[in-house]
Amino acid sequence: MPIDPDKKRRRIIVGGSLTLAGLFGWHWYRRNSASSPSDTLGPAALPSDPLVPKRFAANELLEVVDASQPFTISARRLDHALSAEHRASMLLYDVEQAGRNFLNPILEIRRGQVLQARFWNQLDETSIVHWHGLTVDANNDGNPHYAVRGGEIYPYRFPIQNRAATCWYHPHPHGAAASQIYRGLASFLIVRDEDDDRLCKALDLKLGVTDIPLLIQDRRIDHSGQFVRVANGTDQFLGYLGAEIMVNYQRKPMLDVTPRVYRLRLLNGSSARIFRLAFMQGGRPMAFQVIGTDNGLLERPLAAKEAFLAPGERLDILLDLRELAAGTSLTLRSLAFDAMREPLAELCRTSPPTANMTHGQMNSTLDPNTSVTPKPIPDGAAMDLLAIRVLDGPRISAGIPTRLSSPPTIDYRRAAIRTFELDHHDMQWRINGLRFDMVKTQVNVALGSTEVWEFRNPPLGMPHPMHLHGFAFKPIERVDSPAEVKRLAIDKSGLAAAETGFKDTILVWPGERVRVAVKFDHDFPGEQVYMLHCHNLEHEDQGMMLNVRIVRETANRT
Repeated sequence: MPIDPDKKRRRIIVGGSLTLAGLFGWHWYRRNSASSPSDTLGPAALPSDPLVPKRFAANELLEVVDASQPFTISARRLDHALSAEHRASMLLYDVEQAGRNFLNPILEIRRGQVLQARFWNQLDETSIVHWHGLTVDANNDGNPHYAVRGGEIYPYRFPIQNRAATCWYHPHPHGAAASQIYRGLASFLIVRDEDDDRLCKALDLKLGVTDIPLLIQDRRIDHSGQFVRVANGTDQFLGYLGAEIMVNYQRKPMLDVTPRVYRLRLLNGSSARIFRLAFMQGGRPMAFQVIGTDNGLLERPLAAKEAFLAPGERLDILLDLRELAAGTSLTLRSLAFDAMREPLAELCRTSPPTANMTHGQMNSTLDPNTSVTPKPIPDGAAMDLLAIRVLDGPRISAGIPTRLSSPPTIDYRRAAIRTFELDHHDMQWRINGLRFDMVKTQVNVALGSTEVWEFRNPPLGMPHPMHLHGFAFKPIERVDSPAEVKRLAIDKSGLAAAETGFKDTILVWPGERVRVAVKFDHDFPGEQVYMLHCHNLEHEDQGMMLNVRIVRETANRT
């Protein structure tokens, strides 16, 4: 049934104090309470009105739009109020549908429906929209080959073939993706199906109220509230790190909840930072249920207390708060870990990178009169991401279903193995000794074939989240993983609970070999060219990316 855009918009706003708009209450709370996010709050400590003025509560960002109805999506430069104090110069997606406009909306659509949109690039640089996680033909994928110049329009039309999943959309122009995503061009695309319907009905889940997408990004923000991005050679080589965390474009966010089960859709939209996620209560991690990965629901929930989340990855979880008393507080935290960057950081100190950087990579919103750039938080450092407060409310007792879906399977017992060596040379990241070439196809795959792809990362490398366009893959095993990764494994495969479903992005640690199975089947006519690349956005921009061509006859592998 078509979704009424007016009803969907009200859904986000009505759920405000409990969900997305509740993220705006942090500034008020910090000014009016001495309690820290990890303290237990008594009723007297709760502010009587946790929201800043209502004109900022809806914020015009992340409202829900029915993506089965035609729309125009424009990339624009806008000054936008992220708080009552500051307006930030941002790049935002302005979606126009039926005479109404929405900024960076959450696009919602069902399997079998058709997405029809016009991308209008209103920037002064090239751009294109990539539908990250969707199974589409190459013309609709939004890869760099189809980037359009400022003022130009690119049309999209494709059926949704995916199972229910948390996908997202963001720009993918070569050399400028990192800058454009950093400045604000990113949001969710949520696919629904019958399995998802059953889960929502069983737990009374409503998008924006008890089913909450959380876009986690790190940024450097100056004293006037502007995003700062001045990427030097070291930043380009290792990845750009922020000085603070934003969730759904909010600084120091807070989420108000009641005693029940919540669904949280976690997306790492950062340039390079990896998160080791845990929900902390009183200094101890609280168990949660993993119910889905990048490309859909698992067969059954799997318990976990922490999970790594790299740029581009998504994690769908259930957080059971039924036994918590009103006044309890939790913190979504990134725990400390070894990000395995120090050997390369030392290399940068002794041999400064000399890679050429494009205008897009160097683009910054820093005021030329500003002399102080916020110092980034080291990768792997512990940091609080989101404060969560349990308020009085009905204690919903509905239990978590034991079965979620029937995921597809891949028979890879006789599949050919293709290896991808990840390394660097002359301060440039490479895959199989190659860097991106817009007109060369470095990987050829026969349509209908099944392959096992093995990613090999040398011990003196750094973590790389490897992303494949157009197809979902099934992780098979991790070999020679670092100790902090090994201890999350749930069986001999070395995989964690957060890696047991279908994915399109997987993190490969230094010294590690990771195998995934991919079935290259689709019904699109002609040859299709997709991308394989690292989703550390600076690595992607500098060319750690290959073309992957799907052909109807067996091709020579490279």
